Amino acid sequence: MATPRWMLAGGWLSVLALPGAVLAAAAPDLPAQPASSAAVASSGPALPLPQYPAGSIRSVLQADQALLAARAATTVQEKAFTARREACYGKLVAEWCLREAIEDNVRAEGRIRAVEIEARGFKRQQADREARASRDAQRAREAIDAPRKQAEAANTIAARKQQAERQAKAASDFDAAAPERAARAAREKRREQERVAARQRKEKDELARAAERRDVARAHEAKVQEVLKRAREKEDRAEARARENATRGAGAGKS
Repeated sequence: MATPRWMLAGGWLSVLALPGAVLAAAAPDLPAQPASSAAVASSGPALPLPQYPAGSIRSVLQADQALLAARAATTVQEKAFTARREACYGKLVAEWCLREAIEDNVRAEGRIRAVEIEARGFKRQQADREARASRDAQRAREAIDAPRKQAEAANTIAARKQQAERQAKAASDFDAAAPERAARAAREKRREQERVAARQRKEKDELARAAERRDVARAHEAKVQEVLKRAREKEDRAEARARENATRGAGAGKS
């Protein structure tokens, strides 16, 4: 049997470096060989992945465990496939050895993907169920709260209406009392003017009385000065008479 072109002239290294899925798609249809042939490589270690049939995952915890198992199985399968490919290099029937390794790898990857799809599908469905339950609960709470909210809204509207009516009445009363306020302001202004006029009259009277008191004081001072002047004049005359009498007495004694 002729070797395919994709395996000729240095193509081995580039082909073996490709992912398993690509190799499976690129491999030619080779005739099946007996399983008992010594040239066929061993299928390698069993994949450490529990069985998860459709619908077998029933909880998020179980789904997370399945995903962890799938990741671990992916690591094991990648190592096993690499080892099988390297083992095929020294085989006489390397083509059939690689074909079997690729087919086993594709089947293992398919099984891993099936577990991942099952686990992620359950988690998506669980998230959808929880979201629907949350929405249903929210709608139920809203239905329960609807009468209370409607009553609160009605009370709020009524309170705002009453407040608007009170404000309108207050504005109307204020406008109606405008003439009285104007009259009261006029009366207060007149009273203030009267208080100012009375204060000014009082101050004027105080000034007039102060001037009168100054005049009386000056007149009194003048009278006092006049009395003192007369007293001094009287004393002077008395002293003059005394000196005159003394002079006369001295003259009479000499004679």
